[in-house]
Order: sequence, then structure tokens, then C-alpha cells
Amino acid sequence: MWARDNLGVGNPSVLHTVLDAEDVRSLAEFYRRLLGLVYRPGDEPPADPASDDADWLVLTRPDGTRTLAVQQVEHLQRTTWPAPDVPMQLHLDLTVPDRAALEEHHARALTLGAELLLDRTDDPDEPLYVYADPAGHPFCLFVAESRTEDLDHLVVDGRTLRVQRAGVADVPAIVGLLRDDPLGADREVADLEPYVAAFHRIEADRSHLLVVVRDEADPHEQVLGTMQLTILPGLSRSATTRLQVEAVRVADRARGSGLGAAMLAWAHQWGRERGASLSQLTTDLTRQEAHRFYDRLGYAASHAGLKLDLAQADRSGA
Repeated sequence: MWARDNLGVGNPSVLHTVLDAEDVRSLAEFYRRLLGLVYRPGDEPPADPASDDADWLVLTRPDGTRTLAVQQVEHLQRTTWPAPDVPMQLHLDLTVPDRAALEEHHARALTLGAELLLDRTDDPDEPLYVYADPAGHPFCLFVAESRTEDLDHLVVDGRTLRVQRAGVADVPAIVGLLRDDPLGADREVADLEPYVAAFHRIEADRSHLLVVVRDEADPHEQVLGTMQLTILPGLSRSATTRLQVEAVRVADRARGSGLGAAMLAWAHQWGRERGASLSQLTTDLTRQEAHRFYDRLGYAASHAGLKLDLAQADRSGA
């Protein structure tokens, strides 16, 4: 796998992190269950545990992205951290969005066999636990810094609103807005873990921008609106660069204020500044009010949007 810098020069990219273990399967199972990972096809446990002779196992996210590998070693000397006799050399940092999630996953880690090495949850800036996994490798579990970044300001209906790059702590509020309509109520799930994983993938690719909007005067800093923007370079239409607009949502208490139109106007300018000359979006056929909204903004229903559920198609052999 290669990443390219701005000069077009190929740079290596991280494929996965490899951990040593005397019992490869046990350590792989620990991280599979702790992090919600899956085995690479072919690495699953055999039906007969006695025949399991794996000496190298790979764990991926459900979408196939590699995350961890575990390799067999004859002997692994456990680190003595925090004593310096045997240094840790490498450790994993695992993050959660808030303190409630920290305590939930702390309990899960202990249940799965982790050993608590340090409790620093009294730190107001970065509450943290440090553990040893079943093979002795240390790892940290802590509340991630929000990393919300102010991008701009909008004045809507007499209120000054902040446009921000979303942080991981905003994920629950964003998912709440996605659920707050008849379609979203049925298709969004209660478990925040896949949303947090998706957030980190979005955040790692600067072609994407996940936006939240807040009222500066709100002491609770609640999210009033959200949208996801993506820059799509292409060869068609004389190499047109497109702005893809997805998941535009406005909180119920802010609907009718002009916020949605202001957000789209801001998105269009963000796209222009990055070379986009065409903005495109899809909206469900049942959202007639949304169709009228986008029509007023100048969007034309010029194409038919088609979707295929790849998971269902895979099960049916399509």
C-alpha cells in the first residue's frame, strides 16, 4: 500500500500493527472482541480447536481495512512497566468519545482478561486507563480530545452560529440528528461503535469534511446542524471536480430559520475554494419537502440515482 504526497512521490503507509504472542489465537480473540474486529478470510478459528495451528493471524475492520496482526513467538518476556527493567517498546492507544464510554469499555477490557496497570481517570483533561493485554502488551484506553475546529461563522435569523469541523465527541449528537426523521429512525443503529470507526476514517482523509453548526450563545453548545462534504476529482465532464453533499440535517428547533440554506451556501463556497465546479447530492424519493428545498437552491433533478445494497447482493450471489 502506498500513499502519495503533494509532489506525487510514493510513501509507505501503515498496513497494520503486529503484536507478538505465545498463544496467537487467544490474543487475537482478545482484540477481536475488545475492538469489534473480524478475522481476515481464512484466519477464522477452525471447527476443531485442537487443529488450530495458526502462527499468524490478521484482524480487520468489518470493511476489510487491516488493523492488527498477531504472530507466534516461542517466548515473550512481559514488560515490567512502569518499572524500567523491561520497557514496553510499543503500545496501543485506544480512544472513546466520553467518560461513560470509558467506564463501559473499562469493564469490558477487564472481563476479557486485561490487567489494569494504571488508573488516571481523575485527570480532567485526559482521563485514562493503562492495561496489559493477556500476552502482557500494554495498551491505553482514554477519552479522546474532541479536536473540534472552528471554520467560519454564519449569521442566521439574528443568531451567530459557528461552523466547525466535527470532533469525535460530536458523533453521538450527529447520529441523533440522523435518527431524527422517519427514515433515519429505522436505518440508524443504537451502537455508536461503527459510527466512531467511520468518523476516524472520514477524519483521516482530507477530501472529506464532516461539519457541525452550533449557536455561539448556547451554553450547552448543542449541535444544530450537520453535513458531510466530499471533493471528488474526476475525468468526465472535461475533468470536472465535484462537491458531493451528504447527510444534511438540521435540528428540529432550528428548522424554518434559514439554517439549511445558509449551510448549503457555505458548502458551495467551500467546494469552490477546492476547485469544485459542480455540486451534487442525492435525496430519498419520499422526502418531498427536501426536494422542494433543493429546488429553491437551484438544484436540478437531472439524473436518476441508483443504489445497490452490496451486503444483500453478496448474500444473493448478485
